[in-house]
Amino acid sequence: MAIITVDERNFQIKPRSADIPSLKNDEITDKSITERAIARKRDGFGKAYGDVLLPPGLTVSGVVSEAVASAYRQAGYEVVPDAGARDVTKVKVHIVEFWGWLSPGFFSLAVNNKSHLRIESLEAADLKVVTRKRESMQVVTETDWKEITEGGLKEITRETFKQL
Repeated sequence: MAIITVDERNFQIKPRSADIPSLKNDEITDKSITERAIARKRDGFGKAYGDVLLPPGLTVSGVVSEAVASAYRQAGYEVVPDAGARDVTKVKVHIVEFWGWLSPGFFSLAVNNKSHLRIESLEAADLKVVTRKRESMQVVTETDWKEITEGGLKEITRETFKQL
C-alpha cells in the first residue's frame, strides 16, 4: 500500500476566527510557506503576530502522511514509499484541515489543533477522519506549538486506526 497525500487547505488573510488557517498577505500564495504552516500566533485579543511553521524539510503533507501510514501499519498493512510500484494499492489522503490556534481564557490559555482528512482507496470505503486536540496552560511557548501539533498527529493515527 502506498500513501499519497494532497494538501487542500484554504488559507485566508483575515479570517473571522483563529481556527481558520491564515497567513500574511503575500504568504497566502507562497507554497513554500503554506506547505509548512501549522498555526498563527495571536495575542490575547486575537491580533495575529506571527506564523508557526514546521521546520525546513518537513511539510504538513509529509507529517500527516506518516501519521496515516502509522495507522495502516498498526492495522497490519504493509506501507511502501513508492506509489508507482506494480500491484500496490494506493490510498489518497486529502488534507481538508490541519491547523493550530490559541484560545484565550480568563485564567488560562489553550492551544488547539484540528484536522479533517478524507482518505480514499479503491479497495475500501472512504474514511472521514476528524480530530480535535486541546491543551490548557498559563503561557504559550514555541515548544507548546510543537507539542500540540504532535498530539494532533497522534490523534490522526488513533482515529484512522479506529476506522480501519
